[in-house]
Amino acid sequence: MDEIILTHLRKMEFVCGLKQFKEYKKEEANELLKCLVDLFSKYGWMTEARVDYILQAGMRGHYGDFYHVNEKTVSVWINQYYAHHQSQIVQEVQALNNKEKEPTDGKLHTGLK
Repeated sequence: MDEIILTHLRKMEFVCGLKQFKEYKKEEANELLKCLVDLFSKYGWMTEARVDYILQAGMRGHYGDFYHVNEKTVSVWINQYYAHHQSQIVQEVQALNNKEKEPTDGKLHTGLK
């Protein structure tokens, strides 16, 4: 996930005109990267493909105007993504939960002897 986020931050200037990441000192850049990784990691349904999509769409203005890429802005982008894809995400999570509940040896465990 780190590499996907870093790739988007590096090309930010060319995508949306912000030189923000380019002008950061190394410590500041690393802190922004850490904040964004932590933010995306809080969502159990988040995948690397979704991180890539959210950053790409957000930086292109699909989730509204923005002036800096920071945790607050990206949080808004994640919420917008979720609002538009909620039913799909809920179905995926339910399917995953159901799969985890299935017996692993192919037999039904009734608890009876």
